[in-house]
Amino acid sequence: MEEILEKLKSRKLWLAIGGMCAGIALAFGVEASDLQTVAGAVTTLASVVVYILAEGKVDAIAMEGASAQIRDAMD
Repeated sequence: MEEILEKLKSRKLWLAIGGMCAGIALAFGVEASDLQTVAGAVTTLASVVVYILAEGKVDAIAMEGASAQIRDAMD
């Protein structure tokens, strides 16, 4: 199960899936400008989500350090 989860985290996998979907969409007559709009929206959304998750992780690590210092000071 962990192996599958690791593969789902792969950027190469998601780029391949995105490329495949774009190719299929073009084959079925979707305009290229529509695909560009969707790709831009997805890229923007992904960037925001990754930034929020990264900042949350940094803040959580900082809070662990601060709480450890407070516990040490109280002891």
